[in-house]
Amino acid sequence: MTDKKIKLPARASVFYLMGIIGSRAVGILTTPIFTRAMTEAEYGSYSYYISILSIASMVSGVFLLPTVFYSGLGKFSDNKRGFSDTGIILSSGINLCICIVLFAFNGFFGINKVIAPIILLQILFDSVVTAELQRYKFSYGYKRVVAINLSSAILGAILSLALVFGGEMRAMGRILGLLISGGIISGIIFYTRKEGGIIGGEAGKFLIKNALPLIPAVIARASVGWADKLIIKRDLGDAALAKYSVAHTVGTAALALIGALSSALNPWMIRKLKTGEEETVSLVTMELSAIISWGSVTLLALAPEIFAFLAPKSYNDALYVIAPLAISSLPFF
Repeated sequence: MTDKKIKLPARASVFYLMGIIGSRAVGILTTPIFTRAMTEAEYGSYSYYISILSIASMVSGVFLLPTVFYSGLGKFSDNKRGFSDTGIILSSGINLCICIVLFAFNGFFGINKVIAPIILLQILFDSVVTAELQRYKFSYGYKRVVAINLSSAILGAILSLALVFGGEMRAMGRILGLLISGGIISGIIFYTRKEGGIIGGEAGKFLIKNALPLIPAVIARASVGWADKLIIKRDLGDAALAKYSVAHTVGTAALALIGALSSALNPWMIRKLKTGEEETVSLVTMELSAIISWGSVTLLALAPEIFAFLAPKSYNDALYVIAPLAISSLPFF
């Protein structure tokens, strides 16, 4: 990696990695508290909510996908904020449709009707945060990105712990803690915004043209990533899902590293590919492949100890699924 122009992406990558590790550390350090404060069924209920939320977020967030969004930020560089607002509005439209379906067919999806509006608000708040993060990632504003990620993780954990223990709300306390945190962070983003505004029109056409064709792929990826949890919930119940969810967290931990590297290098890679510098991109990705591979091996070696820290012994039934989950995360790179 001799290209001098990679210094900024490399520095950004280090900061993104620190931010991801920091936010994941908050989740890892609080998971043992939640798995022991809740029954297996309660933690499984929360895990099922996260599964439904994640699928809905992936589909409604198609307009905020990095490859589409970064290209749009370059095209509408004179009003990046306005382009971001357009993406949020379009995402909100799909989000509303999804949540109407969840509300109308809540029995089929196995959720309480109150969960649908919570998902609606959570995705709306997350869309605001995601659009803000994408704008700053594109311009390598890595300090702002890290600050938002860490603030979201820490605030969500604090509020959840307060509701779980102070309000004795268990699974719903964890869910509402994340919701309130998202509302606060997105509110701060709107309150502190200084430039640009909604532009719609051409930006909307650009997003629709480039994002809608990706929906089948997004649905497929959502199914691969979360359908296993939905099936376990249906066939084995909440308690089994709780155990599997903790194993899933350990087994797919390498995705955090992959995500951090991707966040930092995607904008750089797009610029390099546009100028025909495929060889430079190839050299970088080969070196990163080695890092990801060794990281996965280390993870597998430490998996039993990590699992024992995250959950009580009653969860050990799911320990054996960590290895195949870790291996399955590598193709995402």
